[in-house]
Amino acid sequence: MGKIGGFDHEKTLDEMVKTLEFEGWRVIKLHGKSPDAIAVKDNKIVAVEILKQWRKERTNPTEIKKYGRRQLRYYGGFTMASKRSNYDMFDDVFFKTFQSNSQPVNNS
Repeated sequence: MGKIGGFDHEKTLDEMVKTLEFEGWRVIKLHGKSPDAIAVKDNKIVAVEILKQWRKERTNPTEIKKYGRRQLRYYGGFTMASKRSNYDMFDDVFFKTFQSNSQPVNNS
């Protein structure tokens, strides 16, 4: 199943690939497949996944008081925990999230 990445997704993936290569990882981009890339270093194989974040405004006053007004979500309904369980054949999963109109946020 192919993904519709978009400019921001590809830009964030390219930045992540450059960072990993600088750290000595060998990175293979998968172009429209999931995960977005695979990185290999010292007999360790990791998945690289780029997720798009969006903000949701809560309207329930009780939830606002308890959790705050804004809530971060990922497109496609995925969570980092679900992605980790999907990629259990890898030694680890490296995540990087982005928002279309802001700078990428690094999460590992």
